Amino acid sequence: MTDKYLIGNEIGIGNFSIVKECKDKKRGIVMALKIIDQNKIERNHERLMKEINIMKRLKHENILRLINKFETQEHIYLVLEYSQVGNLGEFLVNTEYYNEQDISGMLHNIATGLHYIHSNKIIHRDIKFENVLIHEDSSGSKLKICDFGLACEFSDRLTVICGTPHFIAPEMLSQHGYDCKVDIWSLGVMFYILLFGMAPFSCSSNDFNDIFERIMKNEIATPSENWSHVSPEAISLLECTFQRDVDKRYTASEILNFPWISVCYYILLEFNNLF
Repeated sequence: MTDKYLIGNEIGIGNFSIVKECKDKKRGIVMALKIIDQNKIERNHERLMKEINIMKRLKHENILRLINKFETQEHIYLVLEYSQVGNLGEFLVNTEYYNEQDISGMLHNIATGLHYIHSNKIIHRDIKFENVLIHEDSSGSKLKICDFGLACEFSDRLTVICGTPHFIAPEMLSQHGYDCKVDIWSLGVMFYILLFGMAPFSCSSNDFNDIFERIMKNEIATPSENWSHVSPEAISLLECTFQRDVDKRYTASEILNFPWISVCYYILLEFNNLF
C-alpha cells in the first residue's frame, strides 16, 4: 500500500479505527485512509464486509467513494474520498444564515444520492446530518452520503429497528415491515430541522422511548417562531416527505421533480453555489 500512497497525519478516531490523510503518489490527490483494527471488529466482521461490498457497488457523485481496499492479518485499510470541510451537521452549526434556496440545494444533492442508492435496491437506514459530507473540488461543492454501516440490500420488506432515534420512521417502529421509504422519512426530518431549527419529535426528557412514542403518535413539536417565514411550496414538499402513509410518501425521484426543488436548484447551479 505504501508504494501507492503517502500516509499523513491522523484526522479522526473511532472505537475500532483511526483515519489518516493519505496522498496518491502518482496523482497527488489527498484522500482519507481508514485503518480498522481486525482484532476489535471480530464480532462485527461480517457486518463490515457487507458495508464494504455495498460501497464497492455504489459509484455516484453524491455518495462517498471507496477508492481502494487493502487487508492484512491485523488491519483493513479503506482509501476513501476526503472531505476537508466535514459533515453537514458541523457546517450548519457554524453557519449563521442559510435560506430556502440553500436548503433546496442540500435536498437536491441528498435526494439525488438516495435515488441512486434505492435504484440499486439498497436502503441506507441512517440518513442524518452527520452522515452527509461536504465535498469541494474545482467544479464546486457537493454533498455526499456516507457511513453505510446500517445499509442493506432489500428485495422484501424488512423489520429490524435501527438508525438514529430522532430520524426513525414510524413504520420501522411498528415492525410491520418497511422499505426504502424510511430514508425519505429521515430526509423529511432533516428538512424540518433545516426549516425550523429544531427536531420535529424532540422532548424535554430526550429519552429514546419518549421520542419513539411521539413519532408513533405523530406529536410534532411546534416551532416557537411563526411559520410565515417558510414558503407554502416548502411546506407542501415537507408534507410529502413527512407523509405517514408510506404509499403517499414521495420517492426520491418525486422530490427531485418537485418544482420548489428543481427550480431553486438550477438557479443555484447557474451561480455554481449549491448551498
